[in-house]
Amino acid sequence: MTRLSSAYSWEKFMRRLLQVSLLLLVFGFRPAFAADEANAPCTSEMLKAFDFWLGEWQVFDKESGKLIAYDRVEKDLGNCVVTERWTSLDDTFRNASAPFRMRGMSLSALDGQGWVQIWVDNMGGTIIMHGGPEEGAMVLKTQTTSYGFHYRYHYEPLPDGSVHGFGYSKPDGQDNWTKDWDLIYKRNG
Repeated sequence: MTRLSSAYSWEKFMRRLLQVSLLLLVFGFRPAFAADEANAPCTSEMLKAFDFWLGEWQVFDKESGKLIAYDRVEKDLGNCVVTERWTSLDDTFRNASAPFRMRGMSLSALDGQGWVQIWVDNMGGTIIMHGGPEEGAMVLKTQTTSYGFHYRYHYEPLPDGSVHGFGYSKPDGQDNWTKDWDLIYKRNG
């Protein structure tokens, strides 16, 4: 198998995994607002908690100010799901063994108890996080490890309309969190 067809197969597999995960997320859980779904699907105030992140973004490393990615975040499936499509412009998140830059997708939705986010990327990464609004920010955390690590991500709207996003990780069984990334999302255009 050539590298191109192997990458295509991996992308096809990840896309299928994302589709199956979405189906489980949307149809496998009965959100608290589902009883009135026929009259007003996905209009709950809880579903607006991530609206500040919606849009087309240029993503900058906070420390260096360097543009590192484009990110598109939008509502889908009747406003029931927030989808993200990330495209790296540099090697910030590149796996050293991969001959390409990272691209990834996430799906975020309510499961009746809070927000669930499923992240997948072309580096083989998969992270499932749970959380919700905390002190003006959206905070998502892993409940189980992913590749031996726990993750905690924060997305905070800023007064100028930009978003401050930052993430921490820690090895399973350890107490100290390490900041992995610190980004500023600025609206594209």
